[in-house]
Amino acid sequence: MKKLLFLLLALLVVSSTALARNVLPIKPLAEIDLYGVNDFHGHITGSATEPGALRLAGVRESLLKQNPYGTAFFGGGNNLAGFDENDKRMGDPTLMMLNALGISATVPGASDFQYQAHQIANQAATSYFAYLAANIVDAQGNTASPYKPYLLFNRAGAAIGVIGLVGQDAVAPAAARGYQVVPAAQVAQQCVDELRNNGAKIVVLLTSLKGEGIGDKQITGEITGLLDKVTGVDAVFLAGTGKEVRGTYKNIPVVAAAPFGTQLAQIHILYNRVDKKVLVGVAKTVDIMALPSTEDKKLEKTYSRLMSGTGSRLGSMTPSYVPTAKQDKKSKTSIYQNVNRPVNEAPQPEAKGAKLADNLTALTNYPGGQSTLGEYFTDMVRQAYNCDVVLYPGSSFQYSIPAGEVYEGTISSVMPHKDNIIVGQMTGSQIRAILEHGLNPGTGLIRFSGLHVSARLNNAEGSRLASVERLNGQGLQQDAVYTVAVSSRMLEGVDGYNLSYLTNAGNKGPAQDFFKFFLRYAKTLDYQGDGRLKF
Repeated sequence: MKKLLFLLLALLVVSSTALARNVLPIKPLAEIDLYGVNDFHGHITGSATEPGALRLAGVRESLLKQNPYGTAFFGGGNNLAGFDENDKRMGDPTLMMLNALGISATVPGASDFQYQAHQIANQAATSYFAYLAANIVDAQGNTASPYKPYLLFNRAGAAIGVIGLVGQDAVAPAAARGYQVVPAAQVAQQCVDELRNNGAKIVVLLTSLKGEGIGDKQITGEITGLLDKVTGVDAVFLAGTGKEVRGTYKNIPVVAAAPFGTQLAQIHILYNRVDKKVLVGVAKTVDIMALPSTEDKKLEKTYSRLMSGTGSRLGSMTPSYVPTAKQDKKSKTSIYQNVNRPVNEAPQPEAKGAKLADNLTALTNYPGGQSTLGEYFTDMVRQAYNCDVVLYPGSSFQYSIPAGEVYEGTISSVMPHKDNIIVGQMTGSQIRAILEHGLNPGTGLIRFSGLHVSARLNNAEGSRLASVERLNGQGLQQDAVYTVAVSSRMLEGVDGYNLSYLTNAGNKGPAQDFFKFFLRYAKTLDYQGDGRLKF
């Protein structure tokens, strides 16, 4: 009997060892780097003392390489207004820079209300990031459009919640634009609690509140009154101080960068993925002018056109101008500005290279709305790779394609990112989580194929999906495994996506090459949309 028990124990040990070899070890500790640019004030032109927009945007790649799966960028308050070359173009140059930085969210500061309310709404609609301000409310006490109270996303296996809060110096400027600002403490705790209930393990306040202090000194100023009343906060970004802030208050790291883009604010977090807790957070700043001078080459050509005047949204009009007559909309605007306007009035892609196909019906692309271009592309991927579902970030498509001849340059300009098509497997619950995150007009609505989706776009992440059905009319099964095609940019964390759980992933090659080949093969396209997304 003893020999039999010994034999069984030996077999159990051998079996456990064999299973352990097939299980990838989970690294318990993760490093998360959160960066913010605040008080840029539209200083888009570089000089000996200021980086300018192109150089600041060029820094992103070097920082991202240091921590590719644990890095996120934010925009702090007072970025959009304050410099004439930027202001007369309605903030377009700075918005382009913030999109190039890949920020997930921004918060307004007092100077950002220099623009009229309709101009602010247009800026938000043409940005690939969320506008957060939980304490800007409407008559019913809800967060006023186009702002959202908070954002929830994932980095390095940690669910991060970011709450936007406006400082008191913005009360009067916001009121002049028809917005009501309530004290940040009135709404902050509720937002923290909602994010924690929705699974956030790290909560960040992205604010235009003020504070002072650097080094070993405890932070003082406006932010301390808020932190005395709110619990459950792990990190705070400030704005509006006009100088560097770097320190702690009640052991919470608090940071603001020096103005005009000369610094990036940084909070470095050590996170335990097993216990799902923040171990330590440190406030830092990154001196941009001390880094190698690298400009964003992808933006350089567009900036040149925009700054010459041929690409400005409203030419040399001052920010306070309200159009009373129809303006000439034939000139090109920024690369992502074709929202809610006819395709023949939107920026046109370049007609370069070999002809690929004839397009009988315009493929439209509205970042915060419908995209027949995104539908057509994702349908082609699903058919080519026999996938159940295709998921693609809205920021992958930056123009509409008008009716007429389609050239290689057309595709290169409407899909400028050098991403690859990745095919792997996900469960139904994981697909739903990605849809929940991607149904955010502020970051560009997710594009998909193989599904019919009904959504509530004004809701917070976690409550946006009303219904999801496959093409056969069946719902997504939570634990069922589906073959899914995605963009490699999503794996890199673009727009706050988290695809760390994608399994059996295979790289199918560049998306641009696929689309060009498909169009060359099709020769003629005539797609008018199928209403797969309802909201």
